[in-house]
Amino acid sequence: MKRTIASILACLIICVTSLPVWAMADNPEKILSKEEMIRHFYGFLTEVLSFSENERDSTTISAELLDGTSVAEWLATVSYWKVTLSIKADDLRKATTESLKRRNAHYDETNELYSLSYYFELDGSGIGMSLNEYFFGYLIPTSEYPGDAVPGNEYRYFLEATPEEKAAFSAKWKPLLDQWLAERPDIVRWLEQDTGIYTAIAVTRHAYGVPSDKAIPLETAIQIAKDAYLNSGITGFSYLTGEITRVTEEMIEERCSINSFYDITDEEQPLWKIHISYAAIYEPLQEDHADGYHVIMNAITGQILNEYTSDGSGLYEWMPPNVFRWAEEFL
Repeated sequence: MKRTIASILACLIICVTSLPVWAMADNPEKILSKEEMIRHFYGFLTEVLSFSENERDSTTISAELLDGTSVAEWLATVSYWKVTLSIKADDLRKATTESLKRRNAHYDETNELYSLSYYFELDGSGIGMSLNEYFFGYLIPTSEYPGDAVPGNEYRYFLEATPEEKAAFSAKWKPLLDQWLAERPDIVRWLEQDTGIYTAIAVTRHAYGVPSDKAIPLETAIQIAKDAYLNSGITGFSYLTGEITRVTEEMIEERCSINSFYDITDEEQPLWKIHISYAAIYEPLQEDHADGYHVIMNAITGQILNEYTSDGSGLYEWMPPNVFRWAEEFL
């Protein structure tokens, strides 16, 4: 069974918000002092690492307030806590030793000492053992996205941006993110196995430009995409009635959002990519076709090169694609 974009994004929201108790700070707006962060971490030892009281009392904890320049040079304004535990091997139970080994704790043979670092936001909310996923949300500051983007909505604002806005954004950020990934093959391998749709990575996988004088007008490209959708013969599931329905022109005109991309990744063959999708701001009507439609065409001739619903072109089932496949299909 395939999944629509809406269901995939709903799953992603659930995955992000379903954090364990230890990961949530008591007061999200509070910035912990170093002493408070260390006290906070003692609870982490018990609840997450299952340290006994004796093991916890034998553990040395250090906390450092760092910025994101170790991840990317432009992230100096993003701060976080790095908290490191150290404990003598003789002070650990066998089960705890095995637990630390599974987490790839460093073992100092000379001093017979285990050490392990975790990362936290300034208020004590848990990030985890890796900064990668955390910083994917900061790789491009929210203020750099088109429009008046707010944290958590950067992807939507990018989709809704004009081709000119996407071109300016792409010219600045695609080279930076390409270089960042090129220097981190381990992160690329991780992303290829992960199903997270990280906005900063996704929106910089293609180069976007300003339509040339030779390109068909945006309005023409949109009309070609609308006609393709209407003539596709595709039916969809109505979430209101539970019935199979067909897309109608009225639904496209009144109840769908249309996003456009002028893709110049291959400068010799620029592409218009038009995405017609059900607009979630409206209440569903019986005739709504919620899957949406994607049309990719030669930007000069208007010839359609590919078209498919928001379930994708059939390259994947059930689990969503990784961020690279997502960008290839939908951006």
